[in-house]
Amino acid sequence: MKIELSEYADCLLKRAVYRCDNLHDAEDLVQDTLLAGLVYLKKGNEMKDPAAWLNAVLDRKYYDILRRKYRKPEVSIDFADDIPEHYCFYEDVERSEDAELIRKNLGRLTSVYRETMVRFYMKNQSIREIAKALSIPENTVKSRLNAGREHIRKEIAMENYTNQSYEPEYLYISCTGAIGKDSEPFNLVGNDRLAMNLLILAYEKPLTIGELSQAIGIPTPYVEPVIDRLVSGELMKRTGNRVYTDFIIYTKEDREATVTLERRYADENYKAVWEYMQMGFEELSGQDFYKNQNEHQKTKLTAYFAVRTIELAPRYVRNELTDEFEKNRWESYPERPNGGKWFAMGNRVTDREKARWGSIYSVNGEYSRTEGRISVHEYGTLLHEMNCHMDNGLLMPLFYASVKNSADPDMIGKRAFDQLEGLIRKGYFIRENGVLKADIPVMSEKDRCEGLYEISNRYAKVISEHFHDMYMDIYRDRAVKIPPHLDSVPDFMKYMQGCCSIGMMMIMNAKENGLFLSGIDYPVPTAFISVQN
Repeated sequence: MKIELSEYADCLLKRAVYRCDNLHDAEDLVQDTLLAGLVYLKKGNEMKDPAAWLNAVLDRKYYDILRRKYRKPEVSIDFADDIPEHYCFYEDVERSEDAELIRKNLGRLTSVYRETMVRFYMKNQSIREIAKALSIPENTVKSRLNAGREHIRKEIAMENYTNQSYEPEYLYISCTGAIGKDSEPFNLVGNDRLAMNLLILAYEKPLTIGELSQAIGIPTPYVEPVIDRLVSGELMKRTGNRVYTDFIIYTKEDREATVTLERRYADENYKAVWEYMQMGFEELSGQDFYKNQNEHQKTKLTAYFAVRTIELAPRYVRNELTDEFEKNRWESYPERPNGGKWFAMGNRVTDREKARWGSIYSVNGEYSRTEGRISVHEYGTLLHEMNCHMDNGLLMPLFYASVKNSADPDMIGKRAFDQLEGLIRKGYFIRENGVLKADIPVMSEKDRCEGLYEISNRYAKVISEHFHDMYMDIYRDRAVKIPPHLDSVPDFMKYMQGCCSIGMMMIMNAKENGLFLSGIDYPVPTAFISVQN
């Protein structure tokens, strides 16, 4: 039977155009394919299915070009002179056409394609065997093999590695609201650099897991479980076959945008602000819960009051820009898995910045943890140690030990007892004649809300009113830009980097000029304990 190969040229050209980037390369590919067919027939070979034969040769020649282009190992793609009758044409072509390329890049595929490709190319299972093992039709196996190879081809052609693959960054997670039972959202990331950089990569736009795997240079089997953890913990969200980071991330530029202006205003106005703070201190010192503290506790309660009040003042002005009452009231905080109710935020930091990545005047807090009837409230500031939050696992045994006037390790527990000396040095507890006592303020929950916080709120409001224009000038037109698809971020979080240093700048100015904590020579953690009745 005489075969006119030219009648297949149009179909071959359509297939070649799909494969190649331009018509010229496609035409060359078709010519090479037809020439291979003529040579094969001229040698007296029989071609029972010319269309399938030519399509296979075109595909193999295309992958041969691709291997050369990306300097992949060369493998022979020419047909033998004789093809046995039992020849399984599809599987032989599929298994040999670009096996080296595929085996090296199986890690780029998501699980639905990866399992089929591994079975076929690595375990040498037939299409029929794979279909039976996975309980899917044979045509589905073929389509997954085709799709898997196409994914690999496109991803190799895209040269889309990012600096996260060779110079990973840090992403420090914090939140506003109430953390979960196992410290969510902090424990969802912790010190996991892979999780940090996946969150950074998926921030600007949603990406497939394959795209994330390619960008970070790590095979998808290692990426998928991390993505699953971040999605289930609600730091990421799925949309179709893509995922994206579902919270705001601040950069160095965001953090430093207002620092110079804050420094100028702090230097100009701290004395005037401190006149109002002194009025607040006088009212605080007249409260019974204040008088019941020892001298160290009174000093630490005054420091806590100062930090809370001066940090809260600019938020009343921020509310005017963000309608914060409606967006930030407790009822609007989302209920999170494992008991949390929070909005997460992240600070993106390079390896060189990690030792000191924020303004030294930034305040960490207000951090609160509750267990049973006991709550601890704390800020991390320059007055003490940044990020020096009490371990909630130590709080209960140590507090009860101080109430029972005992430092017995059997009562405290070995883990708490081992860290007790460090907490004494940091000013949280004291030991007098073998008796353990709290050295941070202790008050009832009622005194916290109706006493300490009520006075602090009033004076913060007064300061915000008298220095309204100053705070507004710092906030105005400085909202952090977020990606357009990210609709879960409350407006107030876009302004959180504004005025985040001015309060502590004023406190340190007052301290350095003898207006605050003058003559204090012991640690001053800005922390206290409240107890429910």
